[in-house]
Amino acid sequence: VNTTPNITPLNGWTPNESLPCYGLPGSLPPTGYFDPLGFAQNGISLNEIKRNREAEVMHGRVAMIATVGYFVGETFPSPFG
Repeated sequence: VNTTPNITPLNGWTPNESLPCYGLPGSLPPTGYFDPLGFAQNGISLNEIKRNREAEVMHGRVAMIATVGYFVGETFPSPFG
C-alpha cells in the first residue's frame, strides 16, 4: 500500500520537503533563500507557504497600483494648489 500523497506539479513546481520553503522557485544568487524574519522556518506547512506566497503577490499588486496613483496625482492639479 502506497501512503505517499500524489502531488501534482503547480506551474512546473513540485513541493520538496527536504528543501527550504519546499523548494519554492524564486531564490536568486547571491542571497539564495533570503528570509530575515523567518517566515519560511522549518516546520511551516505547505499550505502556509502557499498562503504567504499569495499574500506577497497581492501586496505587490497593491503597491504597483499605488505607485501609478501617485504618478497620476502628480500629473493633474489638485484643488489645494
